[in-house]
Amino acid sequence: MSQAYELVASNETRLFTQMELATLFFAHAYKRYLKDGGTIAFVMPRSVLTGAQQHRRFRQQFDGQLAKVLDLKGVSPPLQIPRLRPHRQEGGQGSEASRGGAERYVA
Repeated sequence: MSQAYELVASNETRLFTQMELATLFFAHAYKRYLKDGGTIAFVMPRSVLTGAQQHRRFRQQFDGQLAKVLDLKGVSPPLQIPRLRPHRQEGGQGSEASRGGAERYVA
C-alpha cells in the first residue's frame, strides 16, 4: 500500500521496514474519506515532518498543503515518542490548504 500511495518507491527497498504506519493511514484516510471542504487531523511521530528519510515522499505530498501543524513536544502526559498533529483541510480556492501556507505552533 505504501507504493500505491507513493510513500515509497519500488527501488527504495531499504525504507520498507522503516515506514511509519501513521503516514500510510493518513494518506489512505485523506484519499478515501476526505471530502471537499473537509478536515483531517492526526497525531503522528514528529519525525514524519522533521527529516526522517523514510517520510520524504509523505512530506513532498502533504507538508506544503498542511493548514496547521501543532508540535506536541511539551504535552503531558507524554507519549513514548515525540509527536505532532498535522491538520489538513481540503478546500477550494483561497483556503490555507490550497495556498500551501502552514501555521506552525510549538506547545
